[in-house]
Amino acid sequence: AWQKKLSYVPSAGPALSDDLAFVPSTRGAIESFDLADYKRPVWIYQSQGHAMVRPVTTSRSVIWPTDRGHLYVGRANSAGINYRLEAAEAIIAPATAADRRIFTASSDGYVYCVEETGGAILWRFSTGEPINSSPIPVGENVYVTGTNGGMFCISIADGQEQWWAPGVRRFISASETRLYCQDQTGEMIVLNPKSGARLGIVPMGGVDHIYQNYATDRIFVGSSDGLIVCLHESQL
Repeated sequence: AWQKKLSYVPSAGPALSDDLAFVPSTRGAIESFDLADYKRPVWIYQSQGHAMVRPVTTSRSVIWPTDRGHLYVGRANSAGINYRLEAAEAIIAPATAADRRIFTASSDGYVYCVEETGGAILWRFSTGEPINSSPIPVGENVYVTGTNGGMFCISIADGQEQWWAPGVRRFISASETRLYCQDQTGEMIVLNPKSGARLGIVPMGGVDHIYQNYATDRIFVGSSDGLIVCLHESQL
């Protein structure tokens, strides 16, 4: 075990690649250091704006947004910045990544799909409302919820809207045949992934927390007394 004194006050938790740790600071700087030799800083990069959320890492990239509307993409296992995306308004939530594409959303309602290696904007989609949550890529689509209470399903291939479902506050998890979300009252609802039609409500009595998971089809819920339960679709 070891501990590391940082150069700046951290603004969020660290992100890890195979070799490096990345820590955002309240001053907008991202500090990275070698996990094998933590006493040696690898580099410190000063972002424009404040970096207030935990960076995201892939096998090749480290990605973080700022409240100036800039999305930075650096190298995950060596020093250096690859490129920067500039949106018109702040990017509040962490980016997401899948199939060598990066997804981010700005507070002026735009969703961006960026080619991870070169930084080319593959498409941009306007929701017409502010966005303060991360776009969620699952399969062939990416799901985005706006602040007005609704979820857009957007094709990853071309950025075209597939459907819009009203009354959805938050994406939770997905299986091949169902989407699990939270509505504006906090209840967990079930949607048809092909149409966005509401299929039903999952009773969640005694649950205080529902955790977002788009990596698998598992649903994680917790109570205020410390109990965490993992649910699979056949158990619902």
